[in-house]
Amino acid sequence: MPAAKPATTLVLLVRHGVTPTTGRLLPGRRRGLHLSDEGRRQAETLAARLAVVPKIAAIYSSPLERALETVAPLAKARGIAVRTERGLLEGDVGAWVGLSLRRAARRPEWSIVQRHASAFRFPEGDSAHRHRAGVDHGDRVSRGGAERAHDECDGWRSRITREAMTSFDFDVPDHFTVGTVGPQGERVFYIQGRQRGRLATLKSEKEQVRALATYLAQLLDKLPTASEATPQSLDLLEPVEAAWPVASLGLGWDEERQRIVVVAESVVEEEGDEPATARFAITRAQATAFVERAETLVKAGRAICPMCSQPKDPGGHVCPRSNGHVVR
Repeated sequence: MPAAKPATTLVLLVRHGVTPTTGRLLPGRRRGLHLSDEGRRQAETLAARLAVVPKIAAIYSSPLERALETVAPLAKARGIAVRTERGLLEGDVGAWVGLSLRRAARRPEWSIVQRHASAFRFPEGDSAHRHRAGVDHGDRVSRGGAERAHDECDGWRSRITREAMTSFDFDVPDHFTVGTVGPQGERVFYIQGRQRGRLATLKSEKEQVRALATYLAQLLDKLPTASEATPQSLDLLEPVEAAWPVASLGLGWDEERQRIVVVAESVVEEEGDEPATARFAITRAQATAFVERAETLVKAGRAICPMCSQPKDPGGHVCPRSNGHVVR
């Protein structure tokens, strides 16, 4: 007899229905926000459209009212109790809760949020990486309790679970730079600092480097000039071995020490875990040199498609926004 095919679990991801603020404000994790009349009609439509699915084993929802109300008609029609799961919560936009989308779009950070969310942490909120790390990858959708839906972890995330990550605190680094390794189209970006012979090398994304350079330039414009030694070399130092990949970057100004403080945080795998951190207290001259080098490296990369904001391949770009029909 031929071997039986393994059973497949079908997972349906459903966005909550519209609310009175949809398309106007950033709700984040705001409580007390209910579906609008149109949202309730969408919830009823969801239950009707899924009537063709023979069996639904479980329904999971975030604890937010708008999500629970979206699946309520479906749960009632199927006679299934909704299981709430905090890991399905919206991203935490922190101080941006209630901000209008029109005002958000005028902020320089908005392009980073849209193109590469992991490069940005919302003020008093979260980054995409930390939000993803808050999801429990245990039993989610089961068929007879025998199957589990889980995320696949890439090599870096697997390595993170096996090894304790090192933190760095460089209050007077003698070297701070950014560089790349690899040919165009396959470049890997690294942020690197050194103090008293100790080297910290962090794997980063191009958009993270772009964002850091943008914020450093904005901060430098607000600070008075100072007579500081210009860095002599901005090359990456060997060995170029990343301690961990960067999940988020922060920036501050130490008035007492007259230094700019750059803080990087690593990805965390389990909710409640503390990320590894790297803190670099750099001079204005080091920051200026970093900005100039970062801008040069970013411009040297592949051109960006104006439709999907993804880099164009040298052999032709199939834009996903055009459903693969247009090569640009």
